[in-house]
Amino acid sequence: MAKYLPEPGISSLAGASLADLTGPLGLLEGAGEPSGAFCWSADIDHCISYLNEEVTGLGLAPLSAEGGLDLRALVNGTFALLRLYREALAKLGAMEAEELRRAGELGYLRGRQSKLKAQVEACEREIAAVQSKEQQLQGKNKELLALLRGEKDEVAKLLATLGSRGAQHRHEVRRKEQELSRLKEKMSQQLTDKRDRRAAMEILNCLSRADGRRATWKTGKSLGKKEEEMFRSLLAAQEKQLQELVLENGEQKRLLAQGGEGEPAPEGGATREQLTRSVRDQWCSFKSHLESQVAAGSQRCEAEAGDPVISVTDHDKEIMKLKAEIEDSQQLIALQQQCFQEQLIAAANSELPANLRGSYFLEEQQRLQEELEAFQQQKRAFEEERQNFTEAAIRLGHERKQFEEERALLLKQHFLSTMAGLGPRDPGRRQSAPLAAQAAEQETLPKLKNWNKPTCTPYPKANTPMVLVRSRHLAPSPVTPSTAELFRVLKLIPDNGPPPPAQPNQQSHGQKESHKDTACQTDSEDFWPVSGDLLDRFLDRSF
Repeated sequence: MAKYLPEPGISSLAGASLADLTGPLGLLEGAGEPSGAFCWSADIDHCISYLNEEVTGLGLAPLSAEGGLDLRALVNGTFALLRLYREALAKLGAMEAEELRRAGELGYLRGRQSKLKAQVEACEREIAAVQSKEQQLQGKNKELLALLRGEKDEVAKLLATLGSRGAQHRHEVRRKEQELSRLKEKMSQQLTDKRDRRAAMEILNCLSRADGRRATWKTGKSLGKKEEEMFRSLLAAQEKQLQELVLENGEQKRLLAQGGEGEPAPEGGATREQLTRSVRDQWCSFKSHLESQVAAGSQRCEAEAGDPVISVTDHDKEIMKLKAEIEDSQQLIALQQQCFQEQLIAAANSELPANLRGSYFLEEQQRLQEELEAFQQQKRAFEEERQNFTEAAIRLGHERKQFEEERALLLKQHFLSTMAGLGPRDPGRRQSAPLAAQAAEQETLPKLKNWNKPTCTPYPKANTPMVLVRSRHLAPSPVTPSTAELFRVLKLIPDNGPPPPAQPNQQSHGQKESHKDTACQTDSEDFWPVSGDLLDRFLDRSF
């Protein structure tokens, strides 16, 4: 018992016999039993002297005086011991309750910390998975880029070979044309030479044959037959050469068309139209989705604007933030459309096969898919933050409303108590009906409890800054008006007149009520910063 005594000058219990006892209850129980009796008729003086020493050691009045045992001192000492025992029990119960409450808060905080750690680990695992996927995609992208470079090199080689062969064939065609022109010139020269020879001198007895025989006589009939045969043979040879050249030229044109064009023009136009149509459809769907989201957000803001709990400035900030994000998205989409158009124009200008044209859009499609996933994640995070902020604001409004109701009830009770104690009431005088009703209501009103500190409330992490929430919590409540101000407002006393006299009991009662009101106000004002600081420190340490 001596461990819980508040007096500083009290010594600890002495004696080996008192250490065996468990406390005052053990002493009383031992006194009632004959087997474990503390005092007998033979050693009563010794017991009294022992108890006197113990009581004086505890700082109480001695039980025996010079004349003998003092019964009044015995009763007072027993009562003092009982009071000390009860105070010790009360303090022990309060300490146990406080320890249980702190243990509960500590368990809740540990559970919260474990949940947050689990969330952090899950986020780290997700980040690792996303990084591994990103590395895999980068590896695939590098492989595709290497394949694309190889295909481009092959296409460049094919184009070079086709160009060289085309130049060679053009050179051969030009050479054939030159040969044909020379043959035509020779034929025309021969025709003109034969016409000129008719008028010239002929050599007689010319042995043109190898066998030495004389040629036949050149008559008009024989000369005409030979010329016709010669012309026919020349024309046949020329026609044959022309046919060969035409066939070779057609084959060269066919090879050039296959190597240069890649695929027919109508199919290339169809693919280009299909790509532009798909991009336009995606943009239209994304734009309609954004417009629907903005319209839903504006309607939700207008619906929630009637609630006085949620501030309008926060919604305006969120709307401005959303508009800025939408503008950024529109600019990004415009840039992507421009890039698509440039790539389509480049693909149309560069005569490549159809299986190689789609490789230009792989990287852009992957980037667009990643940006869409990031936008969806940002949208989900914004919805969660807005829901947490709304719940926190509603909870704050309910708590503030409850505090205002309790404060109004306390002010009403204080006002009724001061109205009832204005002056001495005549016992023969009958009280009016409103005052009687007020007195009855005052008697039936329950006593207000002080603002108790909650054990622990969840602290939702919202996008709103902590300074705004704390400024709302720390908003100074209106000061409680005094009795004189209430009387002056209700016109019970003149504005410049002295305050009404009050009896000492009533004055002390009013002072007690005012002290109680100020204590309640101080408790309610000091609660929020203390709990907010403790919660902020815990969250900072946990993260």
